[in-house]
Amino acid sequence: MRWLIAVDDGLGAVSRACGWVASVAFVLMMLNVFYDVVARYAFNEVSIGMQELEWHLYAVVFLMHSLRHEDGWSRASGRSLCRPQ
Repeated sequence: MRWLIAVDDGLGAVSRACGWVASVAFVLMMLNVFYDVVARYAFNEVSIGMQELEWHLYAVVFLMHSLRHEDGWSRASGRSLCRPQ
């Protein structure tokens, strides 16, 4: 039974790490979008690389948040979506 508690503690640590990574990526994404908006509208300059970085950061935020579910409300299975209410 101790090994099960150790596994639960380990998965909790992984979940907290995923939440931390998602938080950092979200802040970086906000700064990136702010830079992109200012560069586009104030200086009339577009950076394709920065726009691509926005999509990559969004993917990191989405995937890390979907891995972190404490209350069981974040699920990615098709069965839970098709279940009758």
